[in-house]
Amino acid sequence: MGNMPKVDVIAVRLDPQKAVAIQVKTLKAQNRGNGWLIKKENIDPMIYYLLVEMPEDGINPKFFVLNATEMERFGDGHSRMNSVKIPRTDEGHFLGRWERLLTEEAS
Repeated sequence: MGNMPKVDVIAVRLDPQKAVAIQVKTLKAQNRGNGWLIKKENIDPMIYYLLVEMPEDGINPKFFVLNATEMERFGDGHSRMNSVKIPRTDEGHFLGRWERLLTEEAS
C-alpha cells in the first residue's frame, strides 16, 4: 500500500472489498474554540476525519466522525491552515457516529 501521508488508520468494512481511510485530528477541550487544524489541500474526499476532543483529565474523550464535505463546510476557509469548528448545535450529527464508517461513502 505504501506511504499514505494523509491517512492515520485504514479500517476494513465487513465487506472485505471495502476499506475506509481515516485521518485523526486531536485537540484539548480547552482549545476547542481554536478548532481542529488541517491544511486545506489535505482535505480529501476519499478520507473520513475523526476529530477527537480530549478533556483535561483524559477521561471520556469526544469523537466526531466527518467526511470531507463536512470538514470544508465547518472550516474557516483559510488558504494555508484551515480551522475546523463544529457548532455545538450540530455536534449530535457527528458525535460518536461510528456507524457512518460502515454505511456511507466518504465524499
